[in-house]
Amino acid sequence: MRSCGFVLVASAAFSADVTYFPNLPRNEQGIGLKDVKIEWDQQGNPVTFTANVDIERPTIWSGLQFDVEIGRRVDGPVAPGDLKKHCNVYLVIDESPLKIPGLFVGSIARYLDGGKCEPSSITYSAFEDTKAFDAGRKRLATEAAAEAAQQSDRRRLIRLCAALFSRTVDKKVGDLTVRETDQIQACRVLGLYR
Repeated sequence: MRSCGFVLVASAAFSADVTYFPNLPRNEQGIGLKDVKIEWDQQGNPVTFTANVDIERPTIWSGLQFDVEIGRRVDGPVAPGDLKKHCNVYLVIDESPLKIPGLFVGSIARYLDGGKCEPSSITYSAFEDTKAFDAGRKRLATEAAAEAAQQSDRRRLIRLCAALFSRTVDKKVGDLTVRETDQIQACRVLGLYR
């Protein structure tokens, strides 16, 4: 589903809560990143990913997403005041239409958890158009809604069969109406009349 042609580039410049990375060369898709900048919150989590997207052929995307792995992990405790950040694999995404080459500003969401590190390197995966991502997300939402509806129907049948059992458990078979007999049979087939 997701190709991972990672490109490694080392060394970064630090300035307060912003890390600047050198230009990343074009990958196998012909897409590179220039003027890469990551802004961090006070807990050391990345907040915003900004870069100029460089591409061989100009194009318009319905949105852009890719994975980015930030930093080199550091083992051991982190002293207060160090420039240690949460280095993980993140999903960078911007769902607005994007004309590239051009400026890309995307939000960052944690994808794989990692430890504290010095954000001295960055790797990135293949780029995807968010249109395909949106189609998958809509399909999953539709499936989840259908499953919720089935669960709701199942709960309703359980309630109905429980109420039927309460009404009929002490009745003689000859005192049951045809409707009650049919309902009991339906609940038994479902395994809900006990």
